[in-house]
Order: sequence, then structure tokens, then C-alpha cells
Amino acid sequence: MLAAVVLLLGLALGLKAPAKAPVRAQTAAASPVARNDQRREQLKQLAAAFKAYTSATGNPALSVPARQTGICLTTGSRCRAAGLVDLSLLVSKGYLAGLPNDPVGARGELYATGYTIGRDGAGAVMLTAPRAENGASITQRIN
Repeated sequence: MLAAVVLLLGLALGLKAPAKAPVRAQTAAASPVARNDQRREQLKQLAAAFKAYTSATGNPALSVPARQTGICLTTGSRCRAAGLVDLSLLVSKGYLAGLPNDPVGARGELYATGYTIGRDGAGAVMLTAPRAENGASITQRIN
């Protein structure tokens, strides 16, 4: 309210209105549907980077565990100590600008992205978004 009064007083005195501050990007989408859309897109990007790396290097495994396991935000000993999968080489080798993070975070998992990686019953690599909202099941199979 005070800001509006000061602005009106300044305009009355012939002063120009200050330029609007740029709108900051939100870290999380505004609605559950938008956050789920963001999760789908991030898993698609991660799957594409994973696939490009394995195609280029001939290394299809990348130490993917049999069961769904959290993906680490960092690298090395922190990941191993937390029991997370280290995919940082996708960033260091230029396949991703950075590892994606779930829009609402990893919730209590230090160093985690909020996404998981593992294998399905047939052995295919699967990415999942376990924090998907509204009962959605968000997975991305890597062929």
C-alpha cells in the first residue's frame, strides 16, 4: 500500500514511474498438472542424453541397478555414500547442461534429484518420477 502511495505521489510531482523489475522464473511450476508436465519433459531429456551417451560410447550399462534407485545431483563419494546412482558423466561429457531436479525437490534425500533409475522385469532401463502428483505414473523407458 505504501509503495502505491509513493508511486502516485511521485507521478503527481512529475516523476517517471520506475521500470518494472523482471519477472523471476519460478523454481516449480504452479500447479500439479504443470509440475507433472515438467517431470515428463525432464525424464525425456534425461533419457535422450542417456541414450546418446550409450550409443556414442557403446557402454549401455552405466551401472544401472536392478531396482529403482535415486539419481544423484553431485558426483563421486557423496553419491556412493548416499546409495544413489551417479549420472554426472552425462553432464561432464556434454550430453546435459545439468541433471534435472523434480520440481518439488527430493524431499529429505540429500544429494538426490527426486528421480530414480533402474531396470524393469525385462532388463530395460527405466526412469521414474516417484513424486508425480494426482495419482499420475510418470516413467520413461530407455530403448
